[in-house]
Amino acid sequence: MESQSNLTVQASWSQILLMLLGFLIVRVCWKYARLWLILQGFKKQGAEVCFKIPQGIYYQRKIDTKNGDGFKWFKEIIQKNPKVRFLATHIGTTPIIYLVDPSLVKAFLSDPSKYPKSAIYEPFMPLLRHGLLLSHNTQWKKHKKTLSQTFRHEFIISQLPLMIKTTQHIFSREIEARKGKHIDILELFQQITGELVFRIFFGGELENITIEGKPPSTYLSKLIEITAENTRAPENLLLGLKGIKLGLFKRNRDYLHQCKKFLSFCSEMIQLKKKKFEQGEGLSETPDLLTILLQSQKQSKGTDDEFSDEEILHEFITFFFGGMDSTSHMLTMATYFFTKQSEEVQRALMKEAIELSQAGPNILSDLLSKAENIHAFLKETLRVATPTGILVARDAAESHYIEDVYVKKGMIVNMAMITNNYNPLIYQDPYRFNLNRWIKGHPDFEHEAHKNPFSFTPFSAGPRNCIGQHLAIIQGKIILSLFLSTYNYTLPPGYEMHYKVELLYEPREILYLDIEKK
Repeated sequence: MESQSNLTVQASWSQILLMLLGFLIVRVCWKYARLWLILQGFKKQGAEVCFKIPQGIYYQRKIDTKNGDGFKWFKEIIQKNPKVRFLATHIGTTPIIYLVDPSLVKAFLSDPSKYPKSAIYEPFMPLLRHGLLLSHNTQWKKHKKTLSQTFRHEFIISQLPLMIKTTQHIFSREIEARKGKHIDILELFQQITGELVFRIFFGGELENITIEGKPPSTYLSKLIEITAENTRAPENLLLGLKGIKLGLFKRNRDYLHQCKKFLSFCSEMIQLKKKKFEQGEGLSETPDLLTILLQSQKQSKGTDDEFSDEEILHEFITFFFGGMDSTSHMLTMATYFFTKQSEEVQRALMKEAIELSQAGPNILSDLLSKAENIHAFLKETLRVATPTGILVARDAAESHYIEDVYVKKGMIVNMAMITNNYNPLIYQDPYRFNLNRWIKGHPDFEHEAHKNPFSFTPFSAGPRNCIGQHLAIIQGKIILSLFLSTYNYTLPPGYEMHYKVELLYEPREILYLDIEKK
């Protein structure tokens, strides 16, 4: 009788578990059914839809990466439907829209108060929560007001001798150390841009400074990569940062370890600078970013505008990341595309590169402005393979309309810069790399691309556009000019660019170059 009773109890528990499982399955199925209906409704408002259970756009991106381009769907949609207004898809059971039409983009970017950064980026919060990239409303305005003085034209121009000297030194050191063979060009550019950002914003140098035996720029690059991987992971999509902190997977443990190490490194650098600042050491007429933040902290102490130590830390990391990674990715793509240009285009670019490099530390802003071929070449690089093909996603804080498009609270809203970059109504033969699109007076000049400031937005637009965009372009001109005028290089035999999307848009296979001095 007792064994029969136990069997009855076990059967009862099995039935309960099956009922619970059945309930969960029905609930998930209902969520996806409701999601499908929402996405189908967007079609009536000019959207193209991607519905793929379970991960949606992440799954599509994975398929596209295997096929050679992580943004393949984003590009192909507008070839089929050049008048598409936005893309509608999902992450899990959460709808996400990517705005394409410039009028929708303008309406979205003009009022950022409705869109805090999406909760899916929670793994980045310990590093960047209080920086310009992820801060919101009042805090963002405070930071923008204080930091904008750093990016004035006069300040950027004052840094030109430093940019040239540092770039030449790292090129020479790294290329000679590896005898010019099998050099990861993205990593080399990251070392240069990382060093420049560190010097401009910290006032010191990174040479001989390492984190676990790696240069800080390399360590940060790997940290960003592992953080992006955790952002896409199921445990983050289901449980947020709490799921990652459980440390169930190696990617979680690597993220937690590297995040702790990098935060510790940056905190030590800031405390060292703070000590010197309090002692009145190292002050100059053109203060670095950290000095400006420390001055603001001192002057605003006890007010609503005071910068906390954590805000300074996160701002420091934000600019180290933003100034290093996006510029180095742009330069990597430019280096590849240069090899694909005609001899005529290469000669025109080389002529300007030599003029800039020969000016050396005495380079003037007028000379930079006259290098219109290099400027156009970088703009076309940003069109064809922009590092930021989409923005950092945002959650709708309230239900509202973007023009006639209804956005429900909790939906994710973004914009797809990469999609409009391939719009055949704006760019003739959009898959062709053609720098003459950006040169006024040339027969290939694209008038449509210049009519609306919200159609080409590699640095975003509106009040929250990239504060460092002019610095990035000037750095790009100098670094690329010094590289092209000083070195010859070759790609691996048969190398063709395939793209993947991590946090940024980048080569799927590492681009190794053989480099020799001219």
